[in-house]
Amino acid sequence: MACAPALRTPPWPSPRAIALGAAAQLAAEERADGQAERIAQLRDLLNRRPEAALPGRVQLNGPAKKRLPNTLNISIDTSASMASWDTNSSSPPPTASTSPSAAIVPSAASPTA
Repeated sequence: MACAPALRTPPWPSPRAIALGAAAQLAAEERADGQAERIAQLRDLLNRRPEAALPGRVQLNGPAKKRLPNTLNISIDTSASMASWDTNSSSPPPTASTSPSAAIVPSAASPTA
C-alpha cells in the first residue's frame, strides 16, 4: 500500500510577510512618537462635542477606558427631535452635520470664495 505524500502548509507569500513587518514597524514608530495619545485626544474631543450639544442623548457604545485610540462608537437618541418634527412639513427632520463648518477643530475665519 502506497503512502500518501505528506501535506504541509505552504510558506507565507514573501510580499505579504514583508508588508506585515513594515506595518508593524510603522505602528511601533507612531506609538513611540505619541501618535496614539494624540489620536485618542481627538477621539475624545469628537465624543465631547455631540455630548455638549445634545446633553443626555449621546451614549458611548463600549468601554469608556480600555478602547482603541482611533475608534469611537456612539448612539444618539433622536426620539426627542423626531417627535417634534411635523410630518406634513416640507422641511426635512433635523440631522447631524458632517460639513466642514461642523469640523472637530475650530478654525479662524473661513475663507470666502
